[in-house]
This record gives sequence, C-alpha cells and structure tokens, in this order.
Amino acid sequence: MDLLRYLASALGQKIQGFFTHWYKDSFFFLSEKLHTLLRQLDKTFAVRTSAQYIFQPMYQDRSIIGYILGFIFRSIRIVVGVLLYTFLSLLWISAYIAFISLPIAIISWGIWGR
Repeated sequence: MDLLRYLASALGQKIQGFFTHWYKDSFFFLSEKLHTLLRQLDKTFAVRTSAQYIFQPMYQDRSIIGYILGFIFRSIRIVVGVLLYTFLSLLWISAYIAFISLPIAIISWGIWGR
C-alpha cells in the first residue's frame, strides 16, 4: 500500500512539475525573449524618443524645411514602429496560445482520436 501511495505521489509531482515548467516557466522565458526583441527593434525605430522630439527639426536644421521633414520622418518612424511592435506582440500572443494548447490537444487526440 505504501508503494502505491509513493508511486501516486511521485507521479503527481512529475505531472505538476511538467505543467509548472510548460506553462509558468515558458511564459517568463518567452516573455523575456519578446521583450529583448522589442528593445532591439527600439534601437532602430526609437518610438519614445521620436515622439518626445516630434516637433524638433532633423539634424538641428532650424529652417522650415528642417521642421517639416523632422515632423514627417519622426511621424513615419512612430507609426511604423508602433505597427511593428503591435504585430509582433499579437503574433507572440497567438504563438503562445498555440503552445500552451498543445498538451491539451495531444491528450484530446490520444483519448478521442481524430
């Protein structure tokens, strides 16, 4: 009887460990990867900095053309950056939902077939 109780306890711990690793640990690992990717992209698009200086001239060209081009180029960087960040975040969310659904799908296919 003690052996069965031990085996059931060990099995429960292994199952709990799997789900902790699959769901919790993978979420934090993949979130850090997304955050790193967005930080790397922000070195190119600099959305926050572009928004902060949107009405400043480009390259300190204080002519009217410098102000107009500065506004246009910074606006484009902001729009493209926000769209790219949003797309990547939605793609990450979709991929993560598919990832966390995988064990449930495998168990379902194993029990009920196709």
